[in-house]
Amino acid sequence: KNPLSENELQDIQALLGKAKTNGAAASKCEPMTGRRVMVPVTSKAFFEGVLDPPVKANGRSGSDGCAFEEEVVRVHIGEGKYVDMTRSEVIEYF
Repeated sequence: KNPLSENELQDIQALLGKAKTNGAAASKCEPMTGRRVMVPVTSKAFFEGVLDPPVKANGRSGSDGCAFEEEVVRVHIGEGKYVDMTRSEVIEYF
């Protein structure tokens, strides 16, 4: 059973650049680096931050227009377990 609702899954896909918004495909090459976010410190306290994810070589030829490196994100896969995956791996996982 998928722990995410359909809306949550669509939100994640849109953030990672795989979903269609208003009929147009989002660019999966759009970097997350530099995006401003609110980072939770506790359930009620947040501070402003800027994303700067690590990158790893994706082994692609670049024919899709993307860079040869891909940003890595940490994903909660359930039961308190987290893994580091590239954005493409996350899309395939969900």
